[in-house]
Amino acid sequence: MSKNNILQFIDQRLKKQYNPDPGLLKKHNADSLNKDFQIREGELVEQSDVVHDILAFLAEKMIEYNKEKNKEIKGFLSWLEREVGAKVEDLTGKTKIKKYHENTLDDLINILKKNKKNLQIDPSRRNFQDKLSAEFDKSLQRLTPLKKKIKMTDHLIDQIVYKLYGLTGEEIKIVEKSFQK
Repeated sequence: MSKNNILQFIDQRLKKQYNPDPGLLKKHNADSLNKDFQIREGELVEQSDVVHDILAFLAEKMIEYNKEKNKEIKGFLSWLEREVGAKVEDLTGKTKIKKYHENTLDDLINILKKNKKNLQIDPSRRNFQDKLSAEFDKSLQRLTPLKKKIKMTDHLIDQIVYKLYGLTGEEIKIVEKSFQK
């Protein structure tokens, strides 16, 4: 199902309303658990449970994708620590090393060269750089589709929330612009 199909489905669910059965309405309102959720007689009720379920599903997918992403990052960093004989935490530029997937291989090699004194290997050596390149590429091949799924899912959640709040195109632009800063 495409993003547009999902958003169209959400639109239909948000617009779909029904008049509850008067007997069920009285029973609902009489229940002490529902004292804060009273429904007035003749009031139209939105069928938004489906929308809630979709948002819950998407949130679970986001958690799953982020766990996979973090597992891959941790795996690469553990491999790197074994190869260089030092903990990433003890190195200069550790933040950039931890975000290796947002940088280039050359950036990572340059950071390791700056830490040469703290490493058990020479990061300038070709055999190390070849091994690093292979592992770096393998890790990015795993992370790239995950990052794309995370971005797409996040965007879909945003679009659903915009529909829930009935935002116009102009209002959506304002909201999205505020997050870009």
